[in-house]
Parts: sequence; structure tokens; C-alpha cells
Amino acid sequence: RWLLGRLGGQETNERVGAPLERSVSPPSGDPAFDFDAMPAAVTPLGEHYVIDINVDSPTVDPETWALDVHGAVDAPYSLAHDELVGHENSVEQTTTMVCVSNEVGGDLIGTGHWTGVQLSDLVNAAEPSADAVDVVTHAIDGYSEAIPIDLVEREDILIAYGMGERTLPAQHGSPARLLVPGRYGMKMTKWIDQIEVTTGDHEAYWEERGWNEEAVVNTMSYVRGAERDGDRVVVGGVAFGGLETGTEEIAAVEVSVDGEPWADADLESPIAPHAWRRWRYAFD
Repeated sequence: RWLLGRLGGQETNERVGAPLERSVSPPSGDPAFDFDAMPAAVTPLGEHYVIDINVDSPTVDPETWALDVHGAVDAPYSLAHDELVGHENSVEQTTTMVCVSNEVGGDLIGTGHWTGVQLSDLVNAAEPSADAVDVVTHAIDGYSEAIPIDLVEREDILIAYGMGERTLPAQHGSPARLLVPGRYGMKMTKWIDQIEVTTGDHEAYWEERGWNEEAVVNTMSYVRGAERDGDRVVVGGVAFGGLETGTEEIAAVEVSVDGEPWADADLESPIAPHAWRRWRYAFD
């Protein structure tokens, strides 16, 4: 990916995103949790992991791109990129995303501040039929993912067009991508150009290859950083999880050192409903 980017010359606005007006500032987190090797509360854009099925990210011209909403609907329509970015129902949301391939302590996890439109708003505007079953997001590279029509009513499922202070970079799905909190990244279609409402069950890209359809994130917690000052040591990390109807509230993280009894770590106050919780534990 890096070599292809170098051979392709300098980055364009389509690849790095254009400036985006924001109404909400991303949460900054508690400085007490910003010690050696700990992740930032919100992952910087250039450090957020990227995984997809392509060697290099597709590049789409926002000027000619359109999002088609069609299928089992009474009022199909299309949105140009400027219409999506200027949508009156745009919202901002801080959400953690993790790859199903992430290993314990791995870096295939990140928390972004996203801007987009609720998928339910876009689907309902097309007036789906009463016998609709799935909402399928199609990507220009042939990828697809399906969400049951009942799940689409969740207010936290977005068609995102912005990340941080810019429109989506190419590697993160420009011009638009799906965002489903509490599910693994495999569910979050990038480079979307179609939203299709179907009356039958759609077998998506990874389902055809034997992977789980729901892809709910397993609850996890692991060490990311450590800092020592004399005999005093502080360790810390992140905790995150998903449930069938959304994300799980992390109630506690416990730490055991050298076989000692388990003790409660300090949890950072939640920065957002769908974001990881950073934790820290100090001991001698």
C-alpha cells in the first residue's frame, strides 16, 4: 500500500479528505491516562488502523460520485456528495472500531470522531416496503454488508462522510462508509455507492466465506502502556465490548500483579457512549 502510494505521486484531496466544518469538538480525555505508550482518547487520523480487501484503496471522485438508495422502496433517490455532506440531519459521533483480526494488545483498534447521517434517515426517506428484510450497503469494489431492517432504526448507525476535521480520506472509505458501533470492522462497508433495501436475506461478502453475520465485538481489556517512577509503577490500557443491540457499558477493569488478588483499576470517565474506556492501575 505504501509503495503504491509513493508511485502514485503526491496526495490529493480525494485521498486525504477536504476540510470539514464541525459543530462539536472531539473529546480530549483525562490527561491522567496519557502516559507512556497509552493511546490517545481519540486516535489521530494518521494512526487509525486501516484494513480492507484491496491492495490499494479505491479512489473515487466526489464530484461525480452519487449515493443511490433503491430496492424495495416506494421513493428511490440519489444523493450527490455535496448533498450528503450538507445534509440537514448530519450528526457527529465518537466511536471505537476494532478489526476481527486484532490480537490481544494489537493495534487494529482505534477511536474516531465521525460525521455523517443516520442510516435510518436515509432509508426512511426512500419509503421502504412493509416486507423489507435487509438493508444492504454496496461498495464500488464489490464488497457488501447487510443489516436487518429492524436494526437500522438504531440512531447510532451512520453513513459517515467525515473523520476528524476532514471528509473521509480514501483509505477510510471516501466518499462514504458505514459505521455500526459494537460490531467488528468487517461490518462497516467502505466506498459505498448504493444502499439497497431487500425483501430477502442478503448473503454478504464475509458471510459467503463462512464468517458470522452479526460480528458483535467480544468484550476485551488489555495492557497498552506502562510507566515507572522509582518503586511506583503505573500500567494502563483500554477496555471495549459490544452487545446485540449496541455497545456494552464497561463496569470495571480488574488487575492482578504477580499473582496478587485482583484489584479495581481506575476507569476514565466515558468520552462517548460508543468509545473505549481507558484504565490505569498504580502499584509499588
